[in-house]
Amino acid sequence: MMSREFYLLSTVLDRFEEARSSEKRVYVSDVARHFSKRHAGRSSSALGRRLHSRIWGEPWVVLDLDEVCVPFPLAWRFEFGWLLGVADQVCFRKARPYAIVEYKSYEGVSRADIVQVLLYGTLVKLNFFSKIELLLKTGMGLTRVEDSFLVFEGLRIARRLCRSI
Repeated sequence: MMSREFYLLSTVLDRFEEARSSEKRVYVSDVARHFSKRHAGRSSSALGRRLHSRIWGEPWVVLDLDEVCVPFPLAWRFEFGWLLGVADQVCFRKARPYAIVEYKSYEGVSRADIVQVLLYGTLVKLNFFSKIELLLKTGMGLTRVEDSFLVFEGLRIARRLCRSI
């Protein structure tokens, strides 16, 4: 018999694969980039997607270990289309997510960083029906991100980006 955790994880991963193959999709990193002037010129979101496509290889490990943090693919279909991405780290305890950590190589926290972690947190909540801790790890240390209205601004931008496809 299939465990609840296996079924849920399978569903989440299938959802991500469906989103990746859809024409109506927008990546979390592309949405977040709209909130930061200093990152607007970079192609870091495409680079990040290529990197994550190589390193998130074994999400099933969350079923085997009591506690683990792994890069994790996430997606959800909204009325405008798919919002998707691979979070730097989703931390699981007994196959249930409890935290998300986004890593930044620079010091300071921008609105773009906050929107990114809020959107990944929303995707985790929708996929796993769990409230989680939202964290940003920068050159200045670890910052806890609180839920805010910026998630709605992020979804508004995602809608706009998806409509332009």
